[in-house]
Amino acid sequence: MPSLPTLPTAPVTLTGISTGTFGTPVYNWITFLAAPPTFVGTASGTSVTTGGTGVALAIDGEEIDSAGGHDNVTNNTRYTAQYAGRYLCIGACSWPSNASGRRQTSLKKNGTTEYLDANSTIGAVSGALRTQAVRHIFLAVNDYVEVFGFQDSGSSLSTTGTLQVLWVGSS
Repeated sequence: MPSLPTLPTAPVTLTGISTGTFGTPVYNWITFLAAPPTFVGTASGTSVTTGGTGVALAIDGEEIDSAGGHDNVTNNTRYTAQYAGRYLCIGACSWPSNASGRRQTSLKKNGTTEYLDANSTIGAVSGALRTQAVRHIFLAVNDYVEVFGFQDSGSSLSTTGTLQVLWVGSS
């Protein structure tokens, strides 16, 4: 698995800027920061049963996966961090018209730690409804994040959705 570029710890002299001691690590960081790990995936349709703890959306379409953190076949609900760091994670669900119950979108880290926005739970209305959760989440290498949909209308509903993940910092 790739790792973040490492800057030298020894004092750097002016002559060291053009050498491998300093120049290569700086170049690697600039290259990394110019195109940080980014993922944008879509879920074309996941059936969410009523009540319970919610359902992880199957992400079956990829618009961007610059670091190879998602697989459309194996564990397709997950984006797995290839680099440690702080990520901006955005999960969204689009719900069909149904006037009963509530709708909610959440993000989960490693299938357990749940992140909810203050307004991520919305009462149902007549007409389509979109809910989302947005959070900065620290992920170590091999940690993963998923978007979950929850509803309690009294019957199963199918939702479409998105998961977006962007590396924003090393700590």
